[in-house]
Amino acid sequence: MKKVTALFLAILMLTIPTALASGDLAGMTLEQLIQLRTQIEAELLIRGESESLGVPPGRYIVGVDIPAGIYKVTVSNSSVVGGMLVVYPDKKKMDSQGAYNVMELLSGMTGNEVLGKVELNEGNGVWISNGMLTFEMYKGIGL
Repeated sequence: MKKVTALFLAILMLTIPTALASGDLAGMTLEQLIQLRTQIEAELLIRGESESLGVPPGRYIVGVDIPAGIYKVTVSNSSVVGGMLVVYPDKKKMDSQGAYNVMELLSGMTGNEVLGKVELNEGNGVWISNGMLTFEMYKGIGL
């Protein structure tokens, strides 16, 4: 009887986490799902399994949400109606006074237009006001 109970508990312990994990996604909002996707893409980039990272509008911390590195930044969706990519030297001072790198997304930009090259260092703050951007590892001369 003890063996049956032990086997039952072992099976239960192995199946519950799997069942809970699949149910968690269904209860998440669209914003939470997009944030999770960004975190997964960032981890793949860190591991060298991906060369680019799609980043939706929002505020991010380099080294937490986006890996540090030098990136080529492109607009990844069409019909962006203006917006900005702003990099701050300190994640705690993400206001207009502390910005050191600002890239404007011009009205009417279409997908795959290069905004430029940006260096993101550990602890920087990043704010994307509008439009999905793709951060691709910079490979050297030219964009």
